[in-house]
Amino acid sequence: MIDSKIRNKLKAFGYQGKIVVNLKDLKQRYRKLSKKYHPDIIKDDKVFLEIKDYYDSLLKEFEGKDGMVVDLTEPLNTLSHGEFVFSYKIQGVEYRY
Repeated sequence: MIDSKIRNKLKAFGYQGKIVVNLKDLKQRYRKLSKKYHPDIIKDDKVFLEIKDYYDSLLKEFEGKDGMVVDLTEPLNTLSHGEFVFSYKIQGVEYRY
C-alpha cells in the first residue's frame, strides 16, 4: 500500500489514474521538470530543490519495484482539512457534497 505522500509526489510528476511504475519514465519526467524549473532559468531554486527531493524519495520508495501497479485515484470517501467530504459515483460521474 502506497501512502498519501508518495501518491502526491507521483501526481506532481504528472502521473494520473492507475499506473505501472517505470523508473526510466520517472527519470525522463524528472529531467523534463528539472530543465523547466532550473534555477538558471527561473532565478529561484526552491521549486528545483523540491523536484529533486521528490525524485530522490520516489527512487528510494520504488527501488527494486519496477513494474509495480499503483492506483492514484482518490478514494470515494475522503477527509479534507478537517471537513468530511462525501462523494459517490453514478454511471461514471462523481458527485461530491
